[in-house]
Amino acid sequence: MRDLKKISVLGAALMALISSAAGQAQHSLPPNMSAVVPALVNFNGVLTDPNGKPLTEITGVTFCLYQNQQGGAPLWMETQNVQPGENGRYAVMLGSTTDAGLPSSLFSTGAARWLGVQVQGHAEQPRVLLASVPYAMKAADAQTVGGLSPSAFLLAPSASGEAAAAGASHPSAVSRSVGGGGTADYIPIWTDSSGDLGDSVMFQSGSGSTARIGINTATPATTLDVQGGAIVRGALTLPTTGAATASRGFDSQPLDLVASVYNTSTSSAVSEEFRWQAEPVNGVNLQSGKLNLLFGANGATPAETGVSIAGNGQITFAAGQGFPGTGPGTITGVTAGTDLTGGGESGTVTLYLDTTKVPQLAGNNTYTGSQTVSGSVTATSFSGGGVGITGVNASQLGGLAPSAYAQLAAGNTFTGKQTINNSTVMTGNNASGVLQVTNIATSGKGPAIVGTTNSDGANAIKGIVTATTGTDAGVYGVTSSSAGDGVHGVLSAPSVEGATLTVGAAVRGDTNVDTGLYGSGAAGVLGTADAGVGGAFVNTNSTGVTAALIAANLTDTSGLIFEAYGGPDVNSCVIDTNGSLECTGSKSAVVAVDSGARKVALYAVEAPENWFEDVGSGQLSNGSAYIALDPTFAQTVNTGLEYHVFLTPNGDCEGLYVGSRTARGFEVHELRGGHSNVAFDYRIMARRSGYENIRLADVTERYQKMESQRRAIRKQVAQQRAQSRAKPLPIPASLR
Repeated sequence: MRDLKKISVLGAALMALISSAAGQAQHSLPPNMSAVVPALVNFNGVLTDPNGKPLTEITGVTFCLYQNQQGGAPLWMETQNVQPGENGRYAVMLGSTTDAGLPSSLFSTGAARWLGVQVQGHAEQPRVLLASVPYAMKAADAQTVGGLSPSAFLLAPSASGEAAAAGASHPSAVSRSVGGGGTADYIPIWTDSSGDLGDSVMFQSGSGSTARIGINTATPATTLDVQGGAIVRGALTLPTTGAATASRGFDSQPLDLVASVYNTSTSSAVSEEFRWQAEPVNGVNLQSGKLNLLFGANGATPAETGVSIAGNGQITFAAGQGFPGTGPGTITGVTAGTDLTGGGESGTVTLYLDTTKVPQLAGNNTYTGSQTVSGSVTATSFSGGGVGITGVNASQLGGLAPSAYAQLAAGNTFTGKQTINNSTVMTGNNASGVLQVTNIATSGKGPAIVGTTNSDGANAIKGIVTATTGTDAGVYGVTSSSAGDGVHGVLSAPSVEGATLTVGAAVRGDTNVDTGLYGSGAAGVLGTADAGVGGAFVNTNSTGVTAALIAANLTDTSGLIFEAYGGPDVNSCVIDTNGSLECTGSKSAVVAVDSGARKVALYAVEAPENWFEDVGSGQLSNGSAYIALDPTFAQTVNTGLEYHVFLTPNGDCEGLYVGSRTARGFEVHELRGGHSNVAFDYRIMARRSGYENIRLADVTERYQKMESQRRAIRKQVAQQRAQSRAKPLPIPASLR
């Protein structure tokens, strides 16, 4: 309403100017009326990036005039290179890029005009309604009457019949004054028909982009703050925050619902903010959207909860969402399984035992297979004076069944402890084994076979295969337990890890000697060879692990999991407990060339810091583009630190540069305010997350220790070779 008052006063002044001009008939209007009102409009605002951070570097900005607040093609547009201040504020003259300035025809009808501002690479900002100042360009027409000077006309005769002179004044040329009163910053209203103004319920604080309107409040907290209810007789629209491009989509404006709860720990109120927001699906090549629920507590930015509604109405619930049952459920059918009969699909169903398969305790049963009873058997009635067992009466064996005695010519099962104090030789041709020993204890860790010797150089258990063909083993160990071992060898005493680790193994080697090969010569498992392979691991399961090396002491991060040495020089590769691979040689990939006739090595690029890289392509749109980082790649690097982007245009342009960089992506612009649509490639280098502060790590001490260990190994091997040459190893008598 304050603007209406200004317009009224301006109209009165304009009428007075026309009357004065009419009295000066001897002066004609200038031939170029457009020179009276400059065809330029002053405009100011604030430039920010998508995160709200003020822009301070020179930036290309496009200004467009529209007929409506939303939609429609622009009536006029121009692009200027704007240099904002430290806080992002700027001021420009619209129309200054051409000699003609703004076309006066834009305001000839007096209709409203809306100004849209778009920073290159960003969505257009909400349009702003132009104030009355630009419409002063139409004021040049007010200085003519039908294209003629006011001096070309005479005033109408007065009521007394006297002819008015050309320069006479007329009461109708003065507008009525505006009266009333009001309070600063309140938007006024007409309080009566006499032209008096007064305060309305609307209050405005600030101006321009910082203006806030309050209804029934003089302290608006945001752009529009309404104290009271509201009825919207039509669609309530929360528009998008920008127009989607080929490289990114935009969310809707959010709908926030805030609750206040009391935190007894801090004795203060805490806000609980729920947000509904429409979001694009997949972000690129958009085909649909979804409505998401976000949540944030105590002033935190609301984050995704996982609850969303798709465009077809399907609801996605948050991870871990459970749904309680509503009753005992419904059975659609019962089918009798093995050893059962009956069943059905409706009504009351009954299951029965199949007595032809399940024996009856109170009935007569006939067993056609072998039966084994681990406990005692009591018979209260005998047929023929005894219990018949394979044709032999139990009374003929001292009351014991024949199975209680070992049969020399038959296979036997021993269920008790057996001790053999002298050499025993057993021969047979049973393919499953001549001697089978089973420990049937259900508790404890007793072995099935214990071999003990008091003679130096002797073996407690020795397996020899004299066959020259086949794949038989001298000692063959099998376990069906996931915590047991087929063959378990211990040097000196079990280690702490070996005594507590319950993982089963076909072959296990264990020792508590901690000096290993570098000191006493002890090893849990040792494989040696003068030719061939000292140790081989083969796994035909594509999902299994062929060899696993584990450093169980997780508190010692300086240890090594794997070491490999080659040649007399200091050539090695190690893997430490952090999972890092270090080699004194090169790391390369071998690739076949010349249709497989040759293979060449391609070497890895090394750097003093841990970098991860990603590459991709993009295309400018009117001189700018936004590249979103791959979400998975962004989780592997620290984008909070500076990362590097290298650009390569794929066509003729003014050149490219990287604009704003955030944790989510970066902007690409053409130099010198260019507007081309050239395609380009990019390469990103960012520091690996968790390794940001490592640069040229000093590993001298580690490799000095490894060299000392290698010297000890070489010395030990040389001594053992000298001993073996001086005293040949004995040949077992069984193999002579």
